[in-house]
Formats: sequence, structure tokens, C-alpha cells
Amino acid sequence: MGNSVEAKRRIIKTSDEDLVRQLDYQIEENKKNSTLTCDEWPVYGSLIRSYEIDFRAVTGFRSISGFVRRRPAPVVIDLMSPSDTLADLFMKFPDKPKLGIAHSYCDRRNKERLDRDEKLGIKQLSGDILELETWEKIEKTLNGKKADLIMERALRGKHYITSDIRIHAVLLNKAWKLLSSDNGMLLAEIPNPRFDPLLNEKKITLSNWASFIKEKNVDVNFNLITLRLIKTPNSPEKLPFLE
Repeated sequence: MGNSVEAKRRIIKTSDEDLVRQLDYQIEENKKNSTLTCDEWPVYGSLIRSYEIDFRAVTGFRSISGFVRRRPAPVVIDLMSPSDTLADLFMKFPDKPKLGIAHSYCDRRNKERLDRDEKLGIKQLSGDILELETWEKIEKTLNGKKADLIMERALRGKHYITSDIRIHAVLLNKAWKLLSSDNGMLLAEIPNPRFDPLLNEKKITLSNWASFIKEKNVDVNFNLITLRLIKTPNSPEKLPFLE
């Protein structure tokens, strides 16, 4: 089993040596290239409208802003993204009590953005999404609350995750754990499972996985690379996956 990264830093405990090697390699690469990552992260300043366009196939063209607006005190998490999108979203209802958590590899905000986020109730956390410490920071910031909405446009930063579908499944479950069971919504970009050799070998498709989790009381909709999950009181605390 790989030991280049302390086991406690990984997002999962696993005896799968291939998966451990991939995680260790990616974490070390992210650390090695952290300066480049912070200086050249490809997505900054995205408006919430761009998310609505990207996820429209799975939301039925419904407004993300409208979904959040209907929550009395919304809690929203945006993974692998600076705080600009949450700021654009929260400025649509400035007087509503709310909590926003943006997570990115590093924090490049200037004083203007820091002041803006403080006024809007937004916290930006930095760290590698593949490391356990990052998820512990998010849970600590939630302080016992659950998220009404979690957004993850991970494919924009796919070079910092790897395309292995097993790692994306772990990330989905980490996010699912933080989601409210009061019809909380998770929007995620995922690698196209059609091109995953492991899934092809086992004849697992996104369609038959969706059918499987629907039977487990998870409301799901999907497109080629976008996914929408709704969590209810009858949903499992851990997302089930086909073996």
C-alpha cells in the first residue's frame, strides 16, 4: 500500500492499493503544484446563472436562486469554487439569514471580496478536496447545520481530482453526508461513466445506478456529466453504489 501520504490525510480508508496510489499521487501533485494551481485556477467570478445553465438539464430548467430563496435560512456549499458565485447568489436576498461555504484549493480574495463575503455570511475555506482535513473544516464551519444546497462543478478542476469514478463516488458521499434531509439538493458534475473501464467491465451504467438509488428513496436526475440528487427523511445516510 502506498505510504507517500499519511493515511489520515486521505478522504477514505481503503485496502485498494490502486486507489491508494492514485490518491497519494494526486495529493502530492496538488501540493507540488500548489503555486501554479492558485495562480492559474481556471474559473473565477462565475455568476449563479452559469451554474443554472450548466445544470439545467437535471434541474428541469428551474432556478437555483429560486430554490434557495424559498428556504427560510438557507445553507449553501459550493465545492471547488471561490466565493464569487455564492456572493452573486446571496446578493439576490441580502436581508435573509444565511450561511455560505465556498471551498477552493487556496484563498485569493482581496480586501473588497473579504468585506463583501463577511457582510453576506460567506466563509471561504481552502484545502485539497482529497484530504480529510478539508472536509473536517467544512463540518466545523457548518457547526451542526446541514446544507440545503451543495454545488460541485468538479470537472472544471478535474486535473486536481483525477477522473477515477471511485474517487468521485467518495466525494459524492462526503457531500451527501452534509446535505439536509429536508429535500436538500446536491448538484454535481461527474466524469462520463461510459468511458470508465472498471464500470464497463462490470456493466454498470449511470442509468442502472439511478434506478437502484431511486429504490432507496433518493430522488435522482442525470445527464451525460451532470447529476442532481434530492435527500428526504426516507433517504439513506450513505449513498448506495452498485458493486
